[in-house]
Amino acid sequence: MVRADYFHLSKDNCRSKLTASIRIKCILRSMPIYLKKNMIRNLCFFLHVSGFIFVLLVNFGYSQVNYYGHRGCRGLLPENSIPAFQKALELGADGIELDVVVNKDRQLVVSHEPYFKKDFCSDSSGNEITDEQKYNTFLMSQNDIRKFDCGSHGNPGYLEQKGLPVSKPLLQEVFEQVNLKGKTLLLEVKSEEKEYGISQPKPKEFAKLVYSEAKKLPSDVKLYYMSFDPKILEELYALDSTIQTVYLTYSPFKSYRKFLREIHITPTVLGMYYPTISKKKVLQLKNKGISTFAWTVNESQLSNQLINKGVVGIITDYPDRVQGQND
Repeated sequence: MVRADYFHLSKDNCRSKLTASIRIKCILRSMPIYLKKNMIRNLCFFLHVSGFIFVLLVNFGYSQVNYYGHRGCRGLLPENSIPAFQKALELGADGIELDVVVNKDRQLVVSHEPYFKKDFCSDSSGNEITDEQKYNTFLMSQNDIRKFDCGSHGNPGYLEQKGLPVSKPLLQEVFEQVNLKGKTLLLEVKSEEKEYGISQPKPKEFAKLVYSEAKKLPSDVKLYYMSFDPKILEELYALDSTIQTVYLTYSPFKSYRKFLREIHITPTVLGMYYPTISKKKVLQLKNKGISTFAWTVNESQLSNQLINKGVVGIITDYPDRVQGQND
């Protein structure tokens, strides 16, 4: 311990062999007042600039937000169509989200359901679909699936959507016709336990089909496998433990902890229905090494609120509306 009388030193004492801290005190004591003031002023400026740089690094580096076009850009063009994927990327989206089901030839079809929605699809004869469950894509060839128009009539839930004559494409066709170089693909595997063997393969077979097809992507495409079905993600992880996974959640009456107990791997991301997201949950997940994506976010103000809560991925039907608001 330094004795108290060491702090009452003359200039001569400073020439003696003292500890570094006492030498500094000696120098400061002998320094003219105007130099001391300049030193303090410079130190304050340095701390101010350092703090500003730190804020920039936090806002633009670590917590950078990415925007993903939901089913392409469902609000503007027919969902899960090649034109919608191309348009989302033209609008500056960081990547696209799409859904896959399986046809009878075990090919991956880009579709949100293993059937045809009557709201915006017409049958092979151009007639209105009255029974959606009548046409099970798992029992249909791709040639038969192509005969159904799922875009010409627009979508009554999205009045800005421009109608186009499109059919459900193969995932392989998306890879061939959409330039995903340097972008991100959120590949959602549509799977429900009650549908195993009815409108889809069982999880192990389904995972193998998806993984095999996804390997055809260019190496510079960042890929996330997504699903509401934990068994699918577990089977994919069993094939390759290096993959990135997004476990999707919906129920507002179920805690994220319960969701995580239902899956036997640690997902890279929890994809949460946006009303169920809070800053506290995002921080708790982050402490577990899990990031948070929000779906489906279609207003810029809402997007900003979610970003302020710590969300790092925004999935939207309108890439032109929400992206870049808080980058």
